[in-house]
Amino acid sequence: MDVLRALFDPALVTGLVAYLDHIRPDDAPALVDAGDPPEYIQFLHATQVVRCVGAGQPPHEPKRVPGFSVGCSQRQVLDQVVQMVSNKPSHVLIAKRSTNGRGNIFTWNTIRTHLQNRSWKRLLSRIGDDAMRQLLSRCSVFEALENGCFLQVSGQAITRDKVPLCPVKHVSPYSATVQCSSMLYACRSSVSRAGLPSTHILNQVNDNVHALLADIFVSSNKRRARRPPSLRPTVQRLAPVFRRILKTHRHLNYHSILEQHCPVDRSASTSSDLSARYTAAIRQYTSADNVSAFVRNVVLRLIPRVLWGSKNNFMAFCQAVHTFVHLRRFESIDVTFIMQRLRTKDCSWLGDGVGARAAISKQTMLAKWLHWLFAELLVPLVRSAFYVTESEPYRNRIFFYRHEVWNRISDMAVTELCADQFRQIDEGSAQQMVVSRGVGYSQLRILPKMNCVRPIVNCANRNAVGVGRQPSVNDSLKNAFSALSFERARNPGLCGISNAPNLDAVYDRLLPFVISLANVQSAGEKLVKVYMVSADIQKCYDSILRPRFCRAPSVTRRSPLTGAESRVMDILQNALAEKNYFVHRWTTANRSAAWGNGYTRKRYHRDAASVTSVPQMDELALERSKKCRNTVFVEQPGAERISCESIIQQIREHIHDNIVKFRKLFYCQAVGIPQGSIISSLLCSMYIADLERNQLEKSALPSNDSALSQRSWTIKASCSDSVVLRQVDDFLLLTTCKDVAESFLASMVGGFPEYNFSVNARKTQANFAVGMPGSEEPIKTVMTWCGLEFDSSRGLELRGDYSRFTSTSIADTLTVSRVSGRPCNKLRERGLRLFVESKTHPLLLDSRINTKRGICLNVYQLFRFGACKLNAWLSQLRHLRSTPFQCGLAEGLIHAFHVSRRRRCGDMEFVLSSNEVRWLALHALSHVFRRKQSRFRNLLAWIKAKLRSSDLRRLDHCSHLRFALRGTYDGALNKIKY
Repeated sequence: MDVLRALFDPALVTGLVAYLDHIRPDDAPALVDAGDPPEYIQFLHATQVVRCVGAGQPPHEPKRVPGFSVGCSQRQVLDQVVQMVSNKPSHVLIAKRSTNGRGNIFTWNTIRTHLQNRSWKRLLSRIGDDAMRQLLSRCSVFEALENGCFLQVSGQAITRDKVPLCPVKHVSPYSATVQCSSMLYACRSSVSRAGLPSTHILNQVNDNVHALLADIFVSSNKRRARRPPSLRPTVQRLAPVFRRILKTHRHLNYHSILEQHCPVDRSASTSSDLSARYTAAIRQYTSADNVSAFVRNVVLRLIPRVLWGSKNNFMAFCQAVHTFVHLRRFESIDVTFIMQRLRTKDCSWLGDGVGARAAISKQTMLAKWLHWLFAELLVPLVRSAFYVTESEPYRNRIFFYRHEVWNRISDMAVTELCADQFRQIDEGSAQQMVVSRGVGYSQLRILPKMNCVRPIVNCANRNAVGVGRQPSVNDSLKNAFSALSFERARNPGLCGISNAPNLDAVYDRLLPFVISLANVQSAGEKLVKVYMVSADIQKCYDSILRPRFCRAPSVTRRSPLTGAESRVMDILQNALAEKNYFVHRWTTANRSAAWGNGYTRKRYHRDAASVTSVPQMDELALERSKKCRNTVFVEQPGAERISCESIIQQIREHIHDNIVKFRKLFYCQAVGIPQGSIISSLLCSMYIADLERNQLEKSALPSNDSALSQRSWTIKASCSDSVVLRQVDDFLLLTTCKDVAESFLASMVGGFPEYNFSVNARKTQANFAVGMPGSEEPIKTVMTWCGLEFDSSRGLELRGDYSRFTSTSIADTLTVSRVSGRPCNKLRERGLRLFVESKTHPLLLDSRINTKRGICLNVYQLFRFGACKLNAWLSQLRHLRSTPFQCGLAEGLIHAFHVSRRRRCGDMEFVLSSNEVRWLALHALSHVFRRKQSRFRNLLAWIKAKLRSSDLRRLDHCSHLRFALRGTYDGALNKIKY
């Protein structure tokens, strides 16, 4: 019920029984009889009623029905209710036919069917026709599911309301935020000259100071009014000052200031090696300190001193600028944060009024001025001078590149991409293809790496082409994705029997192998050797042969198909077993403390099914409610029937006519399949699954050896002596037979020419001696694969892989909230859970996979990594130095581990007691914070006192706990910078 009280006025939310007591006729029978089934009684007491048709609608006052009568069936009552609410098209009982003219959208509403079940019919016999009509037509009704979830069965669909889903409080001007993302990805071609863009207000108003003042101090609603906005006298008196700003702007040489603080080394690299030229250009980024100095110098020259009021205010503003340009990718600051050290009494231009109202007015004016400085001056200024982007090695840290430097990098990237992956097309052809397909194009950007760049394709943006806006690539592929996901769910082999798309799938496939391995080891005296091979397909998406999916409609073959292509059936034709699919759409409104107070998330879903098995919304919602909390499920009225041919045609166009836009030019992908769309990884997995069936299972082992031929089946699935795991294009083989490992490795290293696949030799690993081309590394007993470490020194044990965090500071992986009032809440509600959740998995904590010593080591490393993140978070927010607060965070980290373990591991037996977990956690925290003794002296004293308690002191001599502190396996953790 918490989610309903968050979506509606709590005073309007009531139970079904309480509401019916106000409208039932006096002569009506009792709601509950002795012979009523338990499900009916549960339905009565769990169903909730909101006394309004929809959020933001006027409340409904219940009226008692004068007399009891049941003259209609439940179906007839529903038909009457539908007529009563016919003027409310978003009502959940109205199955509105789509108006887009497509014949494959038809009327469908399973909620009506649900309202004719036994409980609702029994309720009709207890309250009568009139009361049932009043309930369903004047109220929003929600049936309870599991975990605090509800299914909406009447009322205006909450996910289609135009009003906010939760009560909106008055937003003060100084609560506005400025996001770091507003600076990102500005192309130089979109800026007319060095300095502010031509569309900026300072370049458009000329001498119209009134328009400039209105842009700063008048709300956007008043500016959009037909009449010119009126200015308060206090604002009007600022006209001479802002006239000086306009004059200074016209004569200010932004380019010279930029060259002074952010110079560029224009001696371009003459190396013939592309990697060397990339490295030289990528290292020519401008430091955030220099960018801050550039912005401060511009502001110092542009803004008159009278607007600062004092040197203290200007220095406080400069400190806020410094903080802003050092933000990470997803961070933001609000105006309250900017105003923290500013004194309004120093700003005489705010007026000389006294009293509380005058003080609020002054703060509001100052807040609007500061927000304009950051959002409308600072951000455009940075975008005009720099291309701002994150990088792959440094995660969320942002880098500033002068546009001329970034253009050099982009030119090299375009040359490289057009050489083997894309071909340029003219804008007219691109627009014609987009309009004819009714699907937009993708946006391409490049992401810097150490000595090269990585192309990133965004398929989620809608594009303005021709008349109106075309749907995004992902939007157009949602039905195809739903159909393929439906087929994958009922046929797991579609993506390959080795496919393990997530850690849960890895756990399910690995556990039988580890259990059988343990059984073999327990029966003998000798440890069983586990042979491991990992391999990664090089440029997997770009190497995929398109004809194996579908042939281009416009291409006429001049030569017969190759032998391989004639043997391979169309992958999509094999995957799509139905001639037609039914697509059922539904939405959810979810509210969680992890997203902050007052935040409600809407999500739109669609599921495909066979036309012979139409899904019912009540069954679907009940099943989904077992895996989520505080969620309202709402059925969307339209349903769609799609044919197999239309899906194949859509995917064919997506593969062969994939258009991307980079800067202002259009390109068409020439090889491989597109990356970045919702079906990309699914298509890739299907392609590799076809390879497994036709190549790997046949060629991995010699067929003339009967013993090995018997083992060839073990590569197909998880068995007693072998298991193959694959996440998209990353393979891992675990086997107790060296011949199987050698044969598998030989097959992978040899490549698969018929599928145009080759293995990246640098990333190929094995824990036994074998000649691998391009690899001369010594034999390892520990191998990393997809965030996990596999240790074969003593059987097989798993640990978390922390090596990917060693190349950068741990702070670069965080997103710290600098919005006032939120940092502490964010850290307690969401941050602590995220610090430990990624490594709290049965793969690392299950005693059937790891020994007790191994589990202790995993828990210790998990807490040590979480402590590194906690230290980095607190270092960013230095005002949070209270010892009780820091001790509470340490306790919260331990609590977050237990919550996450119970949620992710379920009923799995956990061999460590709560005191043992606490002992490991406190030692991990102590190890991290000892390096920062000056800031955490009191916290370290608290940890030391806790470890001296009788419950924990008796654990000091436990060998399995002491093993975790040896540091033998902490090499990656020791290299993390925090």
